Amino acid sequence: YLGETYDARQEIPNWDKSGFDASSWPAAQVVEAPKGQMRAQRGDATRLVANWPAGKRSNPKPGVSVWDTGQQRSGWATIDVYGAPAGTPIQIAYSDKTAENGTITAGAGAMQVDYYIAKGTGTAQKPEVFTPQFTYKGHQYIQISAPVKPGGAEGGGGGGFGGGNDPGGTPEPLPGGVTVSVVSVHEVRTDMPASGSFSASNPLLTQIEKNMWAALAENYVSGIITDTPQCEKNGWTGDAALSVPTAALQFDAERQFWKSFQDIADAQEPTGELTLLAPTARGYSHVGQVFKPASNGGASPIWEAFWFVTPWKSYLRYGDGRALVATYPLMQKYLDNWIPLWTDKDGDNYKYTLTAGLGDWAPVTGADAPEGAPTKWRTPTIIAPSVTAYYAYLAKIAADTARALGKADDARRYDLLFENIKKDFNAKWWDDKAGFYREDPTQVFVQGMAVLPLAFGLVPDEKRADLAAKLVEDVVNTRAGHAMVGIASMRWILPVLSQAADEGVAGAADAAYAIMAQTTYPSYGYWIGMGWTALGEYWEKSSRTRSHHMYGTGTQWLYENLAGIQAMEPGYKRIAFRPTVPTGLDHAEASYDSVRGKIASSWTRSGSALTLEVTVPPNATGMVYVPGSDPSSVTVGDAANAKFAGKQGNRLVYNVDSGRYHFTVARR
Repeated sequence: YLGETYDARQEIPNWDKSGFDASSWPAAQVVEAPKGQMRAQRGDATRLVANWPAGKRSNPKPGVSVWDTGQQRSGWATIDVYGAPAGTPIQIAYSDKTAENGTITAGAGAMQVDYYIAKGTGTAQKPEVFTPQFTYKGHQYIQISAPVKPGGAEGGGGGGFGGGNDPGGTPEPLPGGVTVSVVSVHEVRTDMPASGSFSASNPLLTQIEKNMWAALAENYVSGIITDTPQCEKNGWTGDAALSVPTAALQFDAERQFWKSFQDIADAQEPTGELTLLAPTARGYSHVGQVFKPASNGGASPIWEAFWFVTPWKSYLRYGDGRALVATYPLMQKYLDNWIPLWTDKDGDNYKYTLTAGLGDWAPVTGADAPEGAPTKWRTPTIIAPSVTAYYAYLAKIAADTARALGKADDARRYDLLFENIKKDFNAKWWDDKAGFYREDPTQVFVQGMAVLPLAFGLVPDEKRADLAAKLVEDVVNTRAGHAMVGIASMRWILPVLSQAADEGVAGAADAAYAIMAQTTYPSYGYWIGMGWTALGEYWEKSSRTRSHHMYGTGTQWLYENLAGIQAMEPGYKRIAFRPTVPTGLDHAEASYDSVRGKIASSWTRSGSALTLEVTVPPNATGMVYVPGSDPSSVTVGDAANAKFAGKQGNRLVYNVDSGRYHFTVARR
């Protein structure tokens, strides 16, 4: 897990060949067999999926070399060694970033260091070759040096000789005459087939989708959805709960999800408690441990949403109801037995609100903004309102799951739970004088405090439009086109704005696009402008890693809202094509390889005309929501199979069967 040490001097020639005399080897011992139930592997295999060139080499210090492989990936490298006397230790350290002096910097918790001890036989013509076999690393940069000197202030990269871990160490030069080169880089991860594609006339949007693809790919390894492959390598459920819907668009993740369902069953306690990690890790997952204070924080719904979102989204994407059958009892145990133990421990008189140790995590700090900028503002970490909103969201998923399974009484019970949470949420946090939700009378408008209740249907109907308009105003004007949010609110702010646009809120579509097209801090474009090839843990350039995926949920909006591909029934039996068409963007397209075949949506603006092309796969039907208000302005290719169904808000609706359809809207 920390890395691998290989002493080539200990190699035994021909031990793996027939005729080798192994008589001096000790005999194998008979031990007790492992207990438990043996099952076939449910997830996709973890494989060597690609070999890549070593990349660009630099020498930040004499005797120290760094290879920039050009892309954040999971896996390892092969090195060549010659000119090294027997016993020469060589450190191979991996990281996703470099320090100002050009050496790698791994940050706290680095676990990415291998050591190769030369056997002294390598020549330029026939070098010694080392490829690790027991650990994988998340990396873009590979540093070759002698073992680090512990305690140095510059760069580093982890590891005192022998597999120790000292991220603050200074890389020492290799002895003169020793030549070590990275020969190739091997990408190793869960081999999930790619299932989605996206592109747009703004190349930044296309790159955002690629960065999220890379971030997800390197975090799906060995059947575990990790937070980062660079340091922790832990299965944090909150990260996955947010990104699972995106993963199931960019990859065929159904088999991985089935493996995760088993992790759910294995991790849940008899009390109904769910863990913060899956598989769990000692010290992080249970009441009284890190992030779960025993006094009031035994439930963390944003993290525990993983146990609800994963099976529900699997059902919607792939249409297999067995995902719900396998997980619904676990949802019930959590909602019926566990959360009620904590709703009266948040210091108020409301029965259906709660607090937690983790809320809308890692919000914008304002640290990278210039003085006087509208983003030079520390976004509050919203805890009690965010976890209560998610409590309502989980009740809604449980009700929908019960309906899908034909359990009408359960569905009514969870619908009532949702309404009770909604009532208490509004009673506690709605400020009628201000016209928005806040935690106290001095708190200014916080985007996340509007986004989550709008996303989950907690806002009374008569207040939705005004609150959404305030959100648009804050994004566009107060914060100059930026999302000032934490990870949970980032998951929902873009679809909330697209929905607001459909509900007639002026400027909402453009506000969503402004967030995605933004290039200054905090934004995806800010990261990409700094050369990051995946995604950060935090919006700030000081982010501990550049290999997280929890903030990449804007990619879901690219597929489902900007291109407009949405499942109306499980397995995309019925598909909505509802593209968000903002000012300033001329084209967007996406495709998704569903269980029924390829679904595609593409729109292009040319002058005053808008064209929309959609593809509906066999055994599916669709509803196309064409932007416009006048049916006479729309020309439909293959009109015989596209039936006008009426007007809905600012869209014209057409029912279509399987096939390809072309709509042209003449703007007047």
